[in-house]
Amino acid sequence: MYSQAAQQTLRGVAEAFKSYKELSHKYAKGELTDRPQLPKYRKKGGMAVINHPKQALKLELGKVKLPLGRKVKAAFKIDSFFLDFPSNLEFKEIREIRILPRNGCFYVEWVYELKAAQPQLYKAKVLGIDHGVDNWLSCVSNVGISFIIDGKHPPL
Repeated sequence: MYSQAAQQTLRGVAEAFKSYKELSHKYAKGELTDRPQLPKYRKKGGMAVINHPKQALKLELGKVKLPLGRKVKAAFKIDSFFLDFPSNLEFKEIREIRILPRNGCFYVEWVYELKAAQPQLYKAKVLGIDHGVDNWLSCVSNVGISFIIDGKHPPL
């Protein structure tokens, strides 16, 4: 396994145990009703998620180059493999790639950063929404439109 992918795996394990420790303290204080369980280990011969941070990735001719470790290179005589880069993403937005083993197949998750678009507000038009007990939503606007949405009989 490539060193950065191995480091990400260790970070995931550390995060899981940190969460377990915090939940155990809350359980001891009586803040939780269910006792937390230890993080599960990978079964021998089983597969786990591999995270490749962007630092380990290179874009070459529309494909992302994923490096493999020294042991893989020595055993199989390959040092990397390529994945097709999605056309709807930009490489500079990519944070990491996750390779997930599921049902005998491997899936790739592209983790990327989205910049939140600032919505344009129309301050002349306002809608007040009240969620209640009998009516799901009671709505009224400053332009004279009001309506009620009944939660028991939603519109089709």
